[in-house]
Amino acid sequence: MKNQKVSRNIGIDFLRVISIVYIVGFWHMFNYTNAIPNYRNIVTYRITWIILGTFLFISGYFIGKKRVEINKKSLKYFYINRILRIYPLYCLSIIIFTYFGLSDFNTSLKAAFLISTFFVPQPPTLWFITMLMIFYVSSPFIMVACQNISIIKLIITYIVLTILLLFYWYSTRLIDTRIIVYLPSFVFGLFTSHHETRISTNKYLLYLALVIATILSFATNTSYDSLNMLFATPMIAIVAYLLFTLFRKVSIQHQKVKSSILIVGYSSYCMYLFHRPIYMILKKLYFPDSSILQLTYLVTFCLPCIWLFSYSIQKSYDNIIQVLTHHSRAKVNPKPWE
Repeated sequence: MKNQKVSRNIGIDFLRVISIVYIVGFWHMFNYTNAIPNYRNIVTYRITWIILGTFLFISGYFIGKKRVEINKKSLKYFYINRILRIYPLYCLSIIIFTYFGLSDFNTSLKAAFLISTFFVPQPPTLWFITMLMIFYVSSPFIMVACQNISIIKLIITYIVLTILLLFYWYSTRLIDTRIIVYLPSFVFGLFTSHHETRISTNKYLLYLALVIATILSFATNTSYDSLNMLFATPMIAIVAYLLFTLFRKVSIQHQKVKSSILIVGYSSYCMYLFHRPIYMILKKLYFPDSSILQLTYLVTFCLPCIWLFSYSIQKSYDNIIQVLTHHSRAKVNPKPWE
């Protein structure tokens, strides 16, 4: 199997950096301080859903650019590449989460075997990586389907699948319904990688769909987060696509800024995996009483520490993989989100 070459796009890396900084430096950071007690609201919830959907859209898009055939050799190469890239670090994060009491042993064990999505509960934060790996497992088959299917048939297929998954949830209460919410973003990324021209020619229909989906999302704000997310699903997928197309056109010429973006983007996977335990450790070591000082400490000291640790872990892991695969024909891409 040969991969199609996809040129590096600094705008997409910039979008990744903005996304990971939002999750690590805002959405989760305020779990550790009361500096802004009402930061979770109808707007920030939807921004967070869109950010996570954007991660999945980008992953789906770049996976869709790879040439994968449904045969033993091609699938073996595809799965080994993805397992080496993300699974060992994911398992390490599960162990750390369990040690710090963020996840109990049974939940962690289910997550390690990638079944916690269908047999909740799931570990906090790591549920997203579990779901991402499930999408990776199914992606070769979705890619083949996306090459010849129309978007209408794709939507109908998703609706049927949603009905089946909701029936399973209603019968067992075991499935994490977030997989229903984020699947369209990932599949839309795969679909876009094969049909960009077709989508761009219908951009006005897409804008109309976005307006309708956004109104539906905000108008149906209930006391149930899962239901709110289900109503927001079309908005999440469409905005993720629009952000992708917008940032792909971004050009950054300043070399230091460009290098900084690439470095943070390179560290983003480990930042996502390990930021919660790092926050907990640093908060135990020192934490000021004043809300303003707490916020200053978290932003100016804790966030750089998270990045430094994450970069070191990712770099060390890549060096280990490089040594292990030095004599192998397989080459592991060090970009976990792609």
